[in-house]
Amino acid sequence: MTRAFSELHTSKSPSVTLLFSHPEVRPSISQTGLPVVSSAPFTQLTHDQLNNRWEFTTVAEHLRTCKPTHQHVRSGDVINMVTRAMRLTRGKLLKQPDWDEWQTSEYLQLDQYDAQGMFGQPVPRGKEMSVFHSVWTYAIKALDARKKARWACDGSPRSGQAQILDETYANCVDQTSSRLFYAISAAENLLIYGADVSNAFAEAPPPKQGFYIHPDRAFREWWSNHKKRPPIADGDVIPIGMPGKINQSLCKLVLQGWIHYFDLLR
Repeated sequence: MTRAFSELHTSKSPSVTLLFSHPEVRPSISQTGLPVVSSAPFTQLTHDQLNNRWEFTTVAEHLRTCKPTHQHVRSGDVINMVTRAMRLTRGKLLKQPDWDEWQTSEYLQLDQYDAQGMFGQPVPRGKEMSVFHSVWTYAIKALDARKKARWACDGSPRSGQAQILDETYANCVDQTSSRLFYAISAAENLLIYGADVSNAFAEAPPPKQGFYIHPDRAFREWWSNHKKRPPIADGDVIPIGMPGKINQSLCKLVLQGWIHYFDLLR
């Protein structure tokens, strides 16, 4: 800032336009392209690909010292995961006139898992049970303005019960390979087929060890008001028959099973 004002004084410019932004917004290499929204020290390769991925050979110290990119906020009698982009919480939505639409989205999410046999009947909590809290996120889809509520189990160390069950694996394509794939397909005039598996994690085989969740307010309302089942007693927990979206340390476990099905399509 001092250098900028010094140059302005030297050039005797009669006016100047100052632009302030969040520290997370960093300009591209050319200073004219799209900004990369991140506080991570990206390399030129990352900028060239417009890819916000971390290159672990260059950001080891940053990863050890950076602040979490999301927060867990209790609001509306549930745990909400919020970020800079997703600030909606259940407590805020409860006060809005369109709350019925958001609750319908909650019901739809839980209905999908229930149809897959994920939830067992409530049982008293035992001392040896692995019980996790639920986490909700709320967002409006950019393409169709559809209200979307997402439910997950918090399998991170924050729950106090994170456990190592097996190796984790996520098979994904990087930006360079993706662009090369589409470029070759276009050059050869080939058709590209894509597929999306609804609730893919819930479709995969369950882990051997059983899990349970604390039913929060959203779950209890869905259970009693929507499904017309007997109210869940205080202190009871819900068995998870399938892994569901157990995030972070647990959710990637099920991806290995899906790779087998993808290979059969070759």
